[in-house]
Amino acid sequence: MQASTGITTAPMSSTDQIRLNFNGKTEINHHPDPARSTISVMAQGDSIVSFNELKISSSGQSMDLTVSGDAAIVSRGTTTIDSDKSIILNVNAVPGSNSANGIISLGEDQNIIEEQLNNRNGALVNIGSNANITSSREGATGIRITSNALTPVTNIIVKGLLDVRNGNAIAGNGVGAEHVTVDGGQIYGIINMDRGDDIITANSGVIDGEIIMGRGSDTLILNQGIDISNLKKANGHDPMFTQTDQENNQLEANGLQFTGYTSLAGNSREGTNFTNWDSIALNNGAALTMSDNLFESTETRERSLFIDATSSLIHQNTQTAATRTIYGNVENNGQMTLSNNGVAGDILTISGDYKGDGGVLLLDTVLNSDDSLTDKLVILGDAETGTTNVVVNKAGGDGALTDRGIEIITVEGLSEATFKKMDNTRIVAGQYEYELVKKDNNWYLTSEIQPITPVPEEPEPEPEGPTPPTTPDPEPKPEHQYRPESGSYMANQMAANTLFITRLHDRLGETQYTDMLTGEEKVTSMWMRHVGGHNRSRDGSGQLKTQSNRYIVQLGGDIAQWSSDGADRWHVGLMTGYANQHSNTRSKVSRYSSDGSVDGYSAGIYGTWYANEQDKSGSYVDSWVLYNWFDNTVKGEYLESEKYKSRGVTASIEAGYTFKLGERESDNVKYFLQPKAQLIWMNVRAKDHVENNGTRISSEGDGNLMTRLGLRAYMHGHHDIDNGKDREFEPFIEANWIHNTRNFGVTMNDVRNEIVGTKNIGEIKVGVEAQWSKQFNMWTNVGQQIGDNGYSDTQAMVGFKYLF
Repeated sequence: MQASTGITTAPMSSTDQIRLNFNGKTEINHHPDPARSTISVMAQGDSIVSFNELKISSSGQSMDLTVSGDAAIVSRGTTTIDSDKSIILNVNAVPGSNSANGIISLGEDQNIIEEQLNNRNGALVNIGSNANITSSREGATGIRITSNALTPVTNIIVKGLLDVRNGNAIAGNGVGAEHVTVDGGQIYGIINMDRGDDIITANSGVIDGEIIMGRGSDTLILNQGIDISNLKKANGHDPMFTQTDQENNQLEANGLQFTGYTSLAGNSREGTNFTNWDSIALNNGAALTMSDNLFESTETRERSLFIDATSSLIHQNTQTAATRTIYGNVENNGQMTLSNNGVAGDILTISGDYKGDGGVLLLDTVLNSDDSLTDKLVILGDAETGTTNVVVNKAGGDGALTDRGIEIITVEGLSEATFKKMDNTRIVAGQYEYELVKKDNNWYLTSEIQPITPVPEEPEPEPEGPTPPTTPDPEPKPEHQYRPESGSYMANQMAANTLFITRLHDRLGETQYTDMLTGEEKVTSMWMRHVGGHNRSRDGSGQLKTQSNRYIVQLGGDIAQWSSDGADRWHVGLMTGYANQHSNTRSKVSRYSSDGSVDGYSAGIYGTWYANEQDKSGSYVDSWVLYNWFDNTVKGEYLESEKYKSRGVTASIEAGYTFKLGERESDNVKYFLQPKAQLIWMNVRAKDHVENNGTRISSEGDGNLMTRLGLRAYMHGHHDIDNGKDREFEPFIEANWIHNTRNFGVTMNDVRNEIVGTKNIGEIKVGVEAQWSKQFNMWTNVGQQIGDNGYSDTQAMVGFKYLF
């Protein structure tokens, strides 16, 4: 033994306590000696052996630091113990003594050592953060606990390095309980408990090797900071002994993300092999990934898995579908995930009972018809009262009409649990909306509209005499649920083709005036119109109702005008515009809704010919061509927003004839009747789009030809008080019949839906056009359209024209 300073022996007190203080640095070096096999440092009774810095190294011999009774061996500074054989830190109970509070505390802070010496609560082995204990010997032992009934608890704290990777890092050898705490330490090797109700609490650091809890009711607590990525096995009970009914072994994980399984055949899977545990509890955000089955299939004991509200059980991420079994009961208050691999076909079987208390189940499913591939939860026991929220991730499929449905949950026992679609989530594919429905004991995904159970009626009294046979009502034809998003796509498509439609009177106003200086007739003008409208429509299934509000502003002006015979007049002008529409579609079946929006511009040219320019009687022809471009958005309830563009041309030709019916010169009023017809070609098409969920979207209805036949009656004149003021007013009423050759619609994964009620539309419009001066015209009107199947459209417009 070498010391940089001397050895100080404290005086013995009346209790015969011996205190040895080794100040400075102490080194114990030993080389092979055939006569001696062990280097020992021992303290008995209530003696204290104290080191500052300590280094012990040996080659060929074991090392033994042993305390008995209330003795203590402590080191305050850096402590290194290194041997190629066993290094035994041994805390013994003294036979026949009531003392069992011995302490070995190495590499620890002085203040902590003083606290440990003054506040003893059972035996203590403390590997401080400045301690490194290593042994490379096969079958070596690091910390050995020898206890009896007088040593109820031995506390082992590991903050530093305990490396006995070829043997037992910690070995129990007694009937007392061992409480092992890992606080930032590193343990390499086997932790092998013995009899007693042992507890291992792993807060932070590393455990690399195996854990064998031994006999008794034992507990393993794995907290968030511990690294068990190389912990091969954690056995809740010594497999050499039969577990009694009184013994209960519990594994608790708090906030830890780890992988595990159960196998009696060996450590063959990824993660830790957890065997012989009566219960596993996942708490405080813990997540266990199952790389194989959980609990033993041959065990007759009742096992249980508990998942708290913040934790999760995860089906291992495999490239192909996998089957896992939990041999026990499950209480799911958190999350059970089969959907992390994005592959449908995984099966999780629970051999016991299942209870959900607000927990979540996540599954992958191919969304087609009844035989679609899907993840599945199979409960062999009872599904007890409670609620589990189900989230289904689409793993393919275009959507299809189901019959019984896609079975995702099977219950072989009593089925009293409630499985419901997670709030604020939806299950969609193509045009189809899926719901989670219970049928008999099991739960299915179905796209079919569920029949409403009729309220039983009071039985009618038996009629007297025979009654003729009646033909039973036919079975209703199955019908699937349509997604409300189809209504948004259709509303967007109709808006893109109709927002910038104009008629002659949308731009009309006196355009000719006489220059006051030269007396030359000139025509140049700028016009603008503002439109607000509200539309209501339904889809072909009758499930969806859509309402929309729109706003349009257009402006333009003549760029050229001439007359071919002095009486007629030709006008050519340019126009541009901005418009937006916001729509909402709601399903009366699913109660979900969807919002659509269109925002865009147009630019084009128009031309008009009047046979009689002065009073515009006789015939007229008007035409225009526009290029339109839009940004479109569809946002389904609880679904991601979809954005796409639409582009295309619209064009129109309109013709009419104005009849002068008469006039009252005394009232300055003339009366006119104007039949008219208009043909509009609509060819704005949306780009094909693929939704975030994989649904292919193709808009329909471009190429539609809209025809309008109408009759306009109006009077033109002014009041006597406006004589000489260049004011003229033209109130009118107009009736139109509108016909469309195509319905606007959408195809979603080859399933079509369309807006109905627009084939034939009736329209009434009333308004007034006014010339306030030679330079300023104004007009306003309101119109109402009515079609079939609840289609309607209401519009108000105001326009202005200024002549320069």
